[in-house]
Amino acid sequence: METKQTSILAPALIAGVIAAAACIIYSLILNAAIKGLPPKGTQYVSYLLLILVIFFATKQFREKKAEGFISYGKALGFGTLISGVTAVLYAPYMYIYMTFINPNLINQIMEQAQIKMANTPNMTPEAMDMAMKSIKIFTSPSVMAIITIVGFLFIGFIISLITAAILQKDKPVFETPDTQA
Repeated sequence: METKQTSILAPALIAGVIAAAACIIYSLILNAAIKGLPPKGTQYVSYLLLILVIFFATKQFREKKAEGFISYGKALGFGTLISGVTAVLYAPYMYIYMTFINPNLINQIMEQAQIKMANTPNMTPEAMDMAMKSIKIFTSPSVMAIITIVGFLFIGFIISLITAAILQKDKPVFETPDTQA
């Protein structure tokens, strides 16, 4: 009996677009509601959205497209592809947001870092200058976009490892009379 392979590409693209749209909408709402820098921890909501999309999209793919079965490797690839699509769509938004919509964000980050360092005991002016130069480099829109891609891919891969372990369901090797349709 020949097994039909179901492609993960189209469903993963759709799920990645949904995850990116959810992250962008959340970011827009958060930034409209809060003037200045968002409180610590709010960036983790984007990762929570990614977790939910990867989990439910993988489960739906397994049940609807893969006849109730999905291997660990295919589930891992599916989730990682979703996170890759999300990252590639969300990173340009971050760049556009930091460059055109809220270019003052970088200055706010720099000011907050400078205040924090000024309150740090034993921080020399030379160390503070060097740290501020590093912060300026890492908070540029293009570097933040690259960090966004790497971060979403890394977190998405970890999420996918866990999701694949939970949702994997291998097809039986030998079909018995009970399993035949």
